[in-house]
Amino acid sequence: MSGKSLDELRKSIQSADTRIVELLNERAALALEIGRKKADLGMEIYDPVQEEQVYGRLVQYNKGPMPASILSAIFGHVVAASRYLQNTLTAALRPHEREGRGRIRVCIPIVGPGMDKAARQIRDAAPMADLLELRMDLINGDRLPELIREIRKNPFPVKIVVTCRKPEESGRRPSAEKDENEEERVSVLKKAILLGADYVDLELGTQAALRDSLKELIADYLGRTQLIVSCHNFQETPSDAALEDLWKSCREAGARVIKIVTFARTMTDNLRILRLIPWSLGKGQEIVAFSMGHQGKISRIMAPMLGAHFTFASLGEETATAPGQLTAAELFRILELLGRKASGGLSGTVRSPEEERGERSPGGRGMEPFSERGTGDVESND
Repeated sequence: MSGKSLDELRKSIQSADTRIVELLNERAALALEIGRKKADLGMEIYDPVQEEQVYGRLVQYNKGPMPASILSAIFGHVVAASRYLQNTLTAALRPHEREGRGRIRVCIPIVGPGMDKAARQIRDAAPMADLLELRMDLINGDRLPELIREIRKNPFPVKIVVTCRKPEESGRRPSAEKDENEEERVSVLKKAILLGADYVDLELGTQAALRDSLKELIADYLGRTQLIVSCHNFQETPSDAALEDLWKSCREAGARVIKIVTFARTMTDNLRILRLIPWSLGKGQEIVAFSMGHQGKISRIMAPMLGAHFTFASLGEETATAPGQLTAAELFRILELLGRKASGGLSGTVRSPEEERGERSPGGRGMEPFSERGTGDVESND
């Protein structure tokens, strides 16, 4: 006991609060300086290794009485705020690039259904992908540890997303062996956290108690796994107001990355879903947003260019997990035509009118007109 009166203790807290605000702003200034260095070097803002080191130091230096899990949750907001400041600065310094991004990231789903097929899909997809999504609702058996080991041992440094989708939000018929209730599905994601997965994807409609238990486990492991809170509408694209309400619900549910996917019935539906991306980034919130269906294919290409955390592409037509999903080969071909690159950096250079005319000169091969169906070799997955 300090022997101080209540008023004296409150004044001490006010003094501590003042120091905390000063230190947070000092940290923010340093984060902006780091952001400027990253912009000069052409580096990405998001550095998961560095963020993991931040959380690791919390355990090392925390002497209590603040529990490490609560301290981790507080620092999660601090780190997100620093990343937002860096993204804003980078967008101003490099206006020719996508907002806050150095490159387009592509996630390829692994669907099995057997372990042998899943392992082969991992080996084939890893050289092309930035992230691999393990669709445990589609893969037979409880093979998550083996699948994660298979990904980790490959020479390509891909991130791991683990999903165990609800049947109504699956986009494919679940494996015949899969009949989990909601608690069992969440237990798969908990196992993924224990195994060190980079992301777990949980539907917004999951019971709040189960969602909270998952968030607590993430906090216990110092936030090394990021929570994607997702919602899928296979019927339509709701109004702007409804989309914003979904976004707010996902954020309130604790999403590090919000994922909102709708079905496009018209081309203008794409504009509504894509509008969410710069709006979300302006609020410091990572997001994945695009439309499904034939009409929505263009949104899968435009979303990462606007700054979406990543976009999806299938290994082949037979492994597509949603209507309108392009294959990786199709996506890369379209990005190449648009002068963009995936997995190897974003070209992002501003070309002169002379260079543009040279591309269409008689001695060179001009770019094909981009029709509503996309490039000529893009087939519908609907």
